[in-house]
Amino acid sequence: MNVNIDKADIASVKKMLTGIKNGTPKALTQALNKTTKTMKTQIKARLGNELNLTAARIEKDLRIIKASYNNLNGGVVASGQPVGLTQFKATQTKKGVKVKTKKAGTKKLIKHAFIQHGRNQNLHVFWRKGKERYEIHAKHGPRIEDILASPKVLEPIQIQAAHIFPQNVLKAVDDILKRFG
Repeated sequence: MNVNIDKADIASVKKMLTGIKNGTPKALTQALNKTTKTMKTQIKARLGNELNLTAARIEKDLRIIKASYNNLNGGVVASGQPVGLTQFKATQTKKGVKVKTKKAGTKKLIKHAFIQHGRNQNLHVFWRKGKERYEIHAKHGPRIEDILASPKVLEPIQIQAAHIFPQNVLKAVDDILKRFG
């Protein structure tokens, strides 16, 4: 997720904070870090509306990169392994495993699948192609970063970030001016 800063806005912040040591980087750093914190919450909520996962599981794959005076880049990064189907509340039936990965979808039956403890002693959904004793494979749902990258989820978040960031800059400038002014 990217938020672009207009050069004219930076010039106006510099003008307002003239004479205050590190005033401009301080204001921009505070605004970026506050915006990324807000965006992480919004991303978690939007992903929660799309996926049939708990907020804690979604947050596990999200992290914030904080801005600093020397590096005025910040953001929210989604990374991680594909989410196991047991995290989507998969249930065992006689014919296989039923699971619903997206909130808008319906439960789907995966034939010849079963829920079993894996090597790490966590429950996983495994699947084999036929009824015979073929090799088994762990089944996974969609990755959180793939859902976040979809335009349906990402575009509203970027619009909101572009709207919130200038407000955070003005608040940071105001706070600095109150402290030093």
